[in-house]
Amino acid sequence: MTPQHTALITIYRKHAGVDPTSVGGPANGFIVSGVAQEIDIETGQLVWEWDSWAPSNPHVPLSESYQQLGVGDGGNGTSAVPYNYFHINSFSPAGDSSGDVLISGRNTWTIYRVKRNSAGTIVWRLGGKRSQFTMGPGSRFYWQHHVRVVGKDRITVFDNGA
Repeated sequence: MTPQHTALITIYRKHAGVDPTSVGGPANGFIVSGVAQEIDIETGQLVWEWDSWAPSNPHVPLSESYQQLGVGDGGNGTSAVPYNYFHINSFSPAGDSSGDVLISGRNTWTIYRVKRNSAGTIVWRLGGKRSQFTMGPGSRFYWQHHVRVVGKDRITVFDNGA
């Protein structure tokens, strides 16, 4: 819940007709994307939405995932068990006046700072294959959960480490 009387929620959305052959999936396969939504509590109206996968221009391509197809909760790319390449598991305000948000992609090992007042542009990535930060000794995380801002220029991450 936010002070603006909205709710921040995470959703999984199935997409058909995706080509996950680059990760060993079927040519006409299925994936599950991570969706962040802000909903007006009183009206139920959608205020804002970001989807890790947009068919014409994905925010996060399949190549960023560490999740192997067919292993664990990764799915096999079929309609019955879509490939879970992103696995959104937290979504919170960035903690400043920008309106940006932090989104955690468990299966990409990445925290994404996303602009809310645009088409969902990714401002930066922390961790994962395309990190824009150099991690200090002992600061690596993976399969993470629960990213939260705890002060000026400081966030916490639950490093599940699987």
